[in-house]
Amino acid sequence: MAYTRSVASASFPSPRARWAARLGLIAYAALLSASFLTPAGRAGVAGAGLFDLRTGARIRAVALGLAVYAVVEVLRFVPMGILAVLSVPRALTGRARMLRLAAAAGGVSLLIAGLVLSREFAWQWPGPSDLFLPALGCAVGVGACLSWLGGRIAWRRALLTLVVLLLTAPVVAGMALLAVSEREPLVRESPTVTSAEKRRLYVLLLRNNPKQLAPGETRSVSLASRDLDLLLAWGVPVVLGDGRAATRIDLESPQLATLSLSLRLPGTSRYLNLVAGARAALENGQLTLGDPRLRVGRLTLPEMPLRWLSPILTALIQTERRARPVLAGVERLDIDPGRITVTYGRMELPPRLLASLIWGEGANQEMRLAVKSHVQRLLDAAPRLPGGEQGLGAAVEVAFAWARERSATDSPVLENRAALLALGILLGHPRLERLVGPVVEKHDWPRAALLARTTLRGRNDWTKHFFVSAALTVLSAQAPSDAIGLFKEELDAGGGSGFSFGDLMADRAGTTFALLATGDEAAARAIQERLARGFRVDDFFPEAADLPENIQDAELQSRYGGVGGPLFRIYAAEVERRLWSCPAYRALAPAR
Repeated sequence: MAYTRSVASASFPSPRARWAARLGLIAYAALLSASFLTPAGRAGVAGAGLFDLRTGARIRAVALGLAVYAVVEVLRFVPMGILAVLSVPRALTGRARMLRLAAAAGGVSLLIAGLVLSREFAWQWPGPSDLFLPALGCAVGVGACLSWLGGRIAWRRALLTLVVLLLTAPVVAGMALLAVSEREPLVRESPTVTSAEKRRLYVLLLRNNPKQLAPGETRSVSLASRDLDLLLAWGVPVVLGDGRAATRIDLESPQLATLSLSLRLPGTSRYLNLVAGARAALENGQLTLGDPRLRVGRLTLPEMPLRWLSPILTALIQTERRARPVLAGVERLDIDPGRITVTYGRMELPPRLLASLIWGEGANQEMRLAVKSHVQRLLDAAPRLPGGEQGLGAAVEVAFAWARERSATDSPVLENRAALLALGILLGHPRLERLVGPVVEKHDWPRAALLARTTLRGRNDWTKHFFVSAALTVLSAQAPSDAIGLFKEELDAGGGSGFSFGDLMADRAGTTFALLATGDEAAARAIQERLARGFRVDDFFPEAADLPENIQDAELQSRYGGVGGPLFRIYAAEVERRLWSCPAYRALAPAR
């Protein structure tokens, strides 16, 4: 009652103050649209290794990065809610009118927040996931301002309530997870993915790339439930680590699909079992979800609330910014017993979508500009660089000297990442530019060809393996980069150049070099100082010429036991032994 009385008697700003607040709202919206106010937490999420949750340390890093991003994103929209309240056209009294004021101020601030975000997203209207944190920030601003206007007691009470909620929410969430967790996994194991199955699935997806279809052309892709299980069994361990999770997909008719997941909780012997299913239909871009089912651990959610929530969930998915172009390209989704068929046309995906997924919308611009600066420095130096191994060393020295110079005012970790991405694009593979954004002008590619003369241990292909793996590590964290390198060798074993432990060595060395150069601020500066004294190949890449190469699939299976077989493990261990014997990497070497 005290709060109600204080609100009813709130004193609102004078007309002059309201006009000042309106001008302030416009000015702050323009300020938010500036790139330098894009939340740094977006870069922190990528930097924390969002695609690699294999260890407790990685999970903590990602959680911290997400927390930083969430806090910054909420806080930067709080002033917008405050200014919206202060901009109301006249004083309002009474509880009902005050609620209408709160709704109006919240709606105005959220609309302006949407316009600000659309500017950040290259004038695409944001989706629900984009608006969630800004909406929370606007709501906090509206509530804080109304509490302040309502009196000192209401303001203190609202602030205390907010602090308590922020502090207790993670603890309550953790206790809830433990409460519903179970001692036994629902899905005990995932299918083993062989090299042949990886190649089959890769070729199937590559041949049916929706971006390569002609306008008006349609195509259908059919996958068995085992194919979906294999894709999950291949991808989940890359992110979560071996043995941490198992998944299964059950396809039933008509249109009924169920996903089952068993995830071992970190630091415990308990499992979080998740079962989610629905009758899904997708026709001409319109999604419908019926008969939803959800079980989280020992808790099974009632059917009726799920039915009520199903249209809301469908609308959220349908309006999600990154999902819109994908859904628009799908003409029909058919689920039959044990098989799913998708008929689709050309999909016009947003430009630099991959880069935005990795770095975040605003942080991608900062990283892209840093990489472009390093690319230009390398291109300017290219005519003066020698060929062969000396050229490779000179290119690395040029890149990290520039990173060292720019680190006087910028983060050394960010600059080393930019240096590695520039080296990856120019010495590794030009396609990496798609993951960063445009950094090389068309007329500059002839100059970039000069850098293609560099070699590593006399091998041009090892240069590419090394720097592509280093760049992928910067983009996606260690585990996916290692997995991509291994998969490349498995592809070669199926009729290409053959599996090569030497190539695998180059992949692992590139990954480790990137980890060494971007681990933290101290490590980043240390590698800059080391390379200022010159690049010695022996410090970063051991001898690998005597490792087996050109191993075709039949020999890989029969002699080595396939990937993970007895002889394969012996040579893989030798790769690791040589890698960790390099002087530069000894500080990172795992404990024996």
